[in-house]
This record gives sequence, C-alpha cells and structure tokens, in this order.
Amino acid sequence: GVEATIGQTAASMLIKPVQRLCKYPLLLKELIAKVPAEHNAHDALAHALDAVRDTTDQVNERVRQADGLVRMMGLAEALSQPELVTPQRTLLLQLDVEAQTIANEDYGWLGTRSQQRLWLCSDVIVLGRPTGRSGLSYSLTQQGSLEHSELESDSVSATGGITYRLTTKQNGIVTLIWLTQPEQDAKFRTVWTDAVARDAGLRRVQHIATQERAKSNLALLEDL
Repeated sequence: GVEATIGQTAASMLIKPVQRLCKYPLLLKELIAKVPAEHNAHDALAHALDAVRDTTDQVNERVRQADGLVRMMGLAEALSQPELVTPQRTLLLQLDVEAQTIANEDYGWLGTRSQQRLWLCSDVIVLGRPTGRSGLSYSLTQQGSLEHSELESDSVSATGGITYRLTTKQNGIVTLIWLTQPEQDAKFRTVWTDAVARDAGLRRVQHIATQERAKSNLALLEDL
C-alpha cells in the first residue's frame, strides 16, 4: 500500500502539518533576530510571528480539548455514566488508590478499605471500584463537584505517604484515600489545588456574565 511505499503511516503523515505549525514561531523568531530593527521587513515579520503564535495556541487548545473529550468518553464508558461527558469537562488526572468510606453523622457505617481508581476532572472528582480483573469497568462509589468537595491531609503513613480525607458535601460522604504510589502525593495536591482554583475562577466569570445579561435584559424591558 501507500504506507509501505513511502515508509510512513497515515497517522504520521496527518500529524506533519501540526508539527510544522509548531516550528514556524521558532523559525520566525530566529529570522527576526537576524533582521535589523530599522529594516522594512522587521515589523511585518513581528506581526507574522504574533499571528502564528495565536494560531498555534488555538490549535494546541483544540488538540487538548479533543484529547480531554476522548479521555472523558473512556471514563464515562468505564463507569457506565454517560452524563459525565460535558463540553467543558476534561480529565486532568487518574490515580490508583485505596479508599475507605468512614462513618459520619449521615452514614453510620464504616466501609471496607479497597482498591479503587480516582479520577480528577476539571470540575468533579470521581471514585470507582473495579468490577472485573480487566481494569476496564468500574462501579461508581463517590462523585462530587469541586465546588462542594474538600480534600484534607489526614495523616502521614510509615512509608511517607499522606492519607487524604475527601468530603463530598452534596451527598455527605467522607472517604479516606491512600495513594498506592506515595511519590504521586505532590502531583495530586498540585493538580487538585490548580483545578479547584480554575473551577472557582470560571464560575466567577460565569456569574458575572449572568449578572450582565440580567442587567441588559432589565434595561431593555425598562425601555419598552
């Protein structure tokens, strides 16, 4: 076939335009550095560099969104929860953990410590227990929005790993979480902190936009 003739797969050929696009800013930057500032072409090259950078950023963002959507579809399929897939939601991190639901004022029972998987998304956190040996399907054990969830360091184990206490206020469930790979503690805390801050920022922007639309609609009604 064609792939064998030219020695490249279809996927490698399709990705080349995207790879070349990412090289253009570097090439233009090097070119600008060699062109005197007083040269007629200098400003045109600077504008071209800005335009290429904007285009590259847009392409990278769309690639990131597409990748996030694919990962979210895989998560939704694994949990049999299709409603997890939304246009704005992306999967940021997944970790194998041990988890145990603890007794509280809403739940008077102590769960069994078991192997589970944790998925941290851009606006929700999800826990699931594997339902088979394949590791491809899970049953949902806990889900909460980042807005209404709290993650606290509970204690430090003998191996240096941190035990976390996850509280999802929407359903009142409190779970102790142990990372099976303690070296991932720092990454987990960083991604969690960034995700919560970003989610809060987006909600503030949406709230302001809603208020502005309400003011605009009220002004239109007053003019009638």
